[in-house]
Amino acid sequence: MGGRGGERSGAIRPGSAEHCRVWDYWLGGKENFAADRELAQKMLAVHPVSAQMARENRQFLGRAVSAVAARGVRQFIDVGAGLPTALNTDEIVRRTDPQARVATFLGGVARKP
Repeated sequence: MGGRGGERSGAIRPGSAEHCRVWDYWLGGKENFAADRELAQKMLAVHPVSAQMARENRQFLGRAVSAVAARGVRQFIDVGAGLPTALNTDEIVRRTDPQARVATFLGGVARKP
């Protein structure tokens, strides 16, 4: 499939920052490039609490998913999950029940964790 400038859709472009990799950088992940880190630092110069907000959001995800799984829910849909990084929904759910099912949709493309 064609993308911008004849590129394949979904092609990794290390020279262009992507919001999901900026988020990964803020969460301490390793799936990011220099362009992502540069943009992340520029964003922090404008809004210094952005990285902290990303970490707090991930902590909330962990608490919310753990609470729901602990109450017996065994099937989850994670829509717009972004780049897989630390403590994804499927990892959190499986702490409670390794047999739980999680469907993850990344920008219209499903992946099986």
